[in-house]
Amino acid sequence: MGFKIKDNILIDYYEEENVTEVTIPDGVTSIDEQAFYGCRNLTSVIIPDGVTSIGDAAFSKCSSLTDITIPDSVTSIENDAFYNCISLTDITIPDNVNSIGEGAFYGCSKLTSIIIPNSVTSIKDEAFYNCSNLTSIIIPNGVTYIEDEAFYGCSNLTSVIIPDSVTSIGDEAFGDCSSLTSIIIPESVTSIGDGAFYGCPKLKTVSLTAHLKKKSDKFLPEHTQIINKKIKSVRNTPEVPEKSPQTDNFVISNYLLARYNESPDISEITIPDNILIIGERSFQWCRSIKSIRLPDGVRKIGNMAFLQCNNLAEINIPDSVTSIGNKAFYYCDSLQNISLPAHFRETIEIDDIFPEHTEITYRARSPK
Repeated sequence: MGFKIKDNILIDYYEEENVTEVTIPDGVTSIDEQAFYGCRNLTSVIIPDGVTSIGDAAFSKCSSLTDITIPDSVTSIENDAFYNCISLTDITIPDNVNSIGEGAFYGCSKLTSIIIPNSVTSIKDEAFYNCSNLTSIIIPNGVTYIEDEAFYGCSNLTSVIIPDSVTSIGDEAFGDCSSLTSIIIPESVTSIGDGAFYGCPKLKTVSLTAHLKKKSDKFLPEHTQIINKKIKSVRNTPEVPEKSPQTDNFVISNYLLARYNESPDISEITIPDNILIIGERSFQWCRSIKSIRLPDGVRKIGNMAFLQCNNLAEINIPDSVTSIGNKAFYYCDSLQNISLPAHFRETIEIDDIFPEHTEITYRARSPK
């Protein structure tokens, strides 16, 4: 293939017309700036173990790229690395990455979810700018700065978990996040920039501590009510092991339960406490399961997560859940009724998620 490599650095890739999948050769330790810039035919790239950095604009404008494998050896993703990769739907950032550069995922409009590892300490300017299909983001304990326009224009983002390691939220960091309905700003935050939450028409209230050292008068929309109450700690992001474990029948990556490997003799399932996202199709066809307990803290249930779990008769949906994906419970023939938090009454289409026969009830938020 058309690789130009010097001193273990992949300097350039010469695109070939009929080549859509590429495996970078072993021995490469760095992908240079603009190495794959504008390679519009590429759909899949495998990066080998040993590569430590992905350079500026390395995969920028690879408009057909849907799948990329990044090894654990990578420690930095530089500026504009995946700029306008408009077909990229998901990506796993390895546990050793400590830096995500400016505009790294700018304009990745099909990206729906991303998990940032604990090793990352700052989210740079425009890192996820206009990722318009991003529905959830988990910011790990360890991040101290969310920089200017980091999530600007993420118009499908409904909720954000900000841990109590964050001290600064930059100008327009969440500007034009038009679906954002709730956010808690922890006590650790001492600075909020201009327009940090402008263009968020569904953001009705914000829980905010009263001792900010630097706060723009224009960081919230005029309609948003500030609830000034002291929040002792926001640790919505549990500690994550250095390596993603596979415990018993669960396949887990950071906060994501990616898959459940069914055992025919197990009918009752308890999801581990550190899980925040139930992945797409993670329990599909698990016909032996009759009961599932989700822990408080789960935020998202992915598309078709429990599709065709024919014998599932009981599952709890905690108040912490803010998103339930399409067809999440389709063909769950034994699911006769389910109780949902009241905030789902106007935010989801029941027919797109549950079987026709399932009776839905809504409950008030549980008392603290």
